Amino acid sequence: MISKELLSAVLGKDVKSGNGYIGCFENILTFAYSDEDMWSDINIHELAHMIKEWAKTNDYYISSWISMADTDGWVAYSTTNYKEKEQLVFDNTEPEAIFKAGELILKEISK
Repeated sequence: MISKELLSAVLGKDVKSGNGYIGCFENILTFAYSDEDMWSDINIHELAHMIKEWAKTNDYYISSWISMADTDGWVAYSTTNYKEKEQLVFDNTEPEAIFKAGELILKEISK
């Protein structure tokens, strides 16, 4: 699942931690912003696209495809403009693979 830090970076607004809840049911992710008491929902496929767009604004790119080696798996590939670092991540679903790639990018840009 996605971290509160990546979700906050992508949405541009701080997401609650501690008693805040980030959970997913079917294709809907539920979370709360730090300055609000109401829950918000977002489709995980829409969020995955938003992560790809967020990555582009930070000079990274994420591509995703189904793995030919593992018919149940997805691959996400992240790289910078200059291909300094290329990283492959794997997961059972495309959104989860993209979330993992986004987490790697967040870690890189937070250094």
